[in-house]
Amino acid sequence: MKRWLMGLCWVVLVLLLVLLIDHDPGYFLISYGHYTLETSIWMALAAVIVLWVATYSVYRLLWRLRHHSRRVGHWLLGRSERHRAKDLIQGVQDSCAGRWSQAREALLRTLPDSPVPLLNISLAAKASAQLGDVKQAQRLLQQAGKKMPAGVLLDVQCCIYRAQEDWQALLNVLPALRKQQILTPTALATLEHEVASHYLSVDCDTAAVLQSRWKKLSAVMQPDDRLWAQTINQLIAWGEQRSAETLLRRQLKRAWSAPLGFIYAELSAVEPKKLLAAAESCLAKQPDDADLLVCLGRLSLRNHLWGRALDYFEKSLAVQPSVTACAELSRLLQAWGKPEEATRYSQQVMVLASNLPDLPLPNGGNDLYT
Repeated sequence: MKRWLMGLCWVVLVLLLVLLIDHDPGYFLISYGHYTLETSIWMALAAVIVLWVATYSVYRLLWRLRHHSRRVGHWLLGRSERHRAKDLIQGVQDSCAGRWSQAREALLRTLPDSPVPLLNISLAAKASAQLGDVKQAQRLLQQAGKKMPAGVLLDVQCCIYRAQEDWQALLNVLPALRKQQILTPTALATLEHEVASHYLSVDCDTAAVLQSRWKKLSAVMQPDDRLWAQTINQLIAWGEQRSAETLLRRQLKRAWSAPLGFIYAELSAVEPKKLLAAAESCLAKQPDDADLLVCLGRLSLRNHLWGRALDYFEKSLAVQPSVTACAELSRLLQAWGKPEEATRYSQQVMVLASNLPDLPLPNGGNDLYT
């Protein structure tokens, strides 16, 4: 109804306007110099209205273009920031996953506009060091200056030393690494073993150099059995069995270790009685250690103490059945003229070595085809 009334009003106004124009069109004249413009007053009024509408439309168009350009600018800026944040997150994820090449590329790309430039620099420096690009890693550290946290700086330096294979420098920073607790216990133990193993082998070509490095290493960390075995075996290879025996004996008195004990029992250039006496001194602290009892049995064999060797092997077997103890008993009893008992232990060796499940078996030949 409302629309109908509005339409009716417009029709009436248009009819009135037509009647007025028809009654008297009027006269409108503009003169300027030699130029004149003549028209009816109604045409002049229409031209003014059209000009005003066109001017207003142009103004609105320009205003909207300016307003939308700002919105587009803000949108593009936000989009760029989102892309940089995405690249930064991807760089961090690649670094954590060990994808060093992709990590460095993403971190360096976002460095100029990064909200956390130290994070970019530290991770990019670590990635460069992991890739062996020591010069770039050092340049990034210089760029960070003293702003980089001590723990992060230490972690990156370790990567640089690792890339340079500077095992002495790595050995020197191990106490600081342990104190800062940058690495997990497992990762720290792995790094310590790697550093120590290389430190004891690279450019270490004499027993004197090895023993000197061993002392320095022992002052920085507690060597594990693998490092002990590496050092002892190297001394033995160089014919330094007495030096090896001295180191082993001291270590075994502090803490018994089966792998080291087996090495100790096989030292051939040292008097067997001395080895047996030193090994038996460990028995008071480890009376029920099956591996120690096997070592004592082997040392008893080297001293021609057959009965004592048999006793040690049997005690070891009673504590914990093992292939080694059964094999030693079988070999000893066979040589002692007791083949039946030797065969019994040989059969135990087969059972222990094969780790077969306990299953029903035929009772002699009579049950074979039933």
